[in-house]
Amino acid sequence: MPFMFVIPAEAGTYTSLDVCVGEKLIATSGTMNAISLDKIIHNAVYDNHLEIALKNVSFNTPSTLIVTALLPPFDIYGKQFTLNLTKADGSIVTSSVFGMTYTLGKAYKNSPNFSVSPTNVEISGDGGSFNFRVTAAGSNSYSISSDVNWLTINNAPTSGTATVTVTASKGTTKERVGHIIISEDVTYKGTTITLQNKIEVTQDVVGMVVRPGDWDESGEDLGGDAE
Repeated sequence: MPFMFVIPAEAGTYTSLDVCVGEKLIATSGTMNAISLDKIIHNAVYDNHLEIALKNVSFNTPSTLIVTALLPPFDIYGKQFTLNLTKADGSIVTSSVFGMTYTLGKAYKNSPNFSVSPTNVEISGDGGSFNFRVTAAGSNSYSISSDVNWLTINNAPTSGTATVTVTASKGTTKERVGHIIISEDVTYKGTTITLQNKIEVTQDVVGMVVRPGDWDESGEDLGGDAE
């Protein structure tokens, strides 16, 4: 069945679109009898996502990326349908829509209200700031939060395209991971779900200075001779 994905995205060159449903519901291979219009996929292999290759689609300013594809039927009504665009540099632009019951004989248009990039950030153990971008298709509202107390959102827009700055406090002696969560409530035919796009933030251990007289557990002096 035909799908159209209409995705707001930042400037760049894109090489693939990964459609993710969270469960092994997408038939990635199998056979159908097109002559008899048999709707059953035989000997199907299922996965929770399907990658669609793009031929280096590029634009210089934030724009709308339109991808059309033929996908097998699947049912994720009321669940999050996540769309991950991969750029030529390997970074990911993520967005999501309200999942539907996708059946044969119909065409579907999926239009996220916004996208988020990047989806992964590494930051020094000494702390610091980083930016991420929300690219919106319109004025739909969203919220931005953190699931850890060591990440502070310095400016938190609630709609539209924006660049958001996040500050990480000084780290600890262990690597740690937190998330920035961009959420949106979507209602369809009386059913409301919360779509969430996440940015994973990994912070290295804080820098350590070994001085003469510091010892490890074996009793070995790690600092050498003092001058």
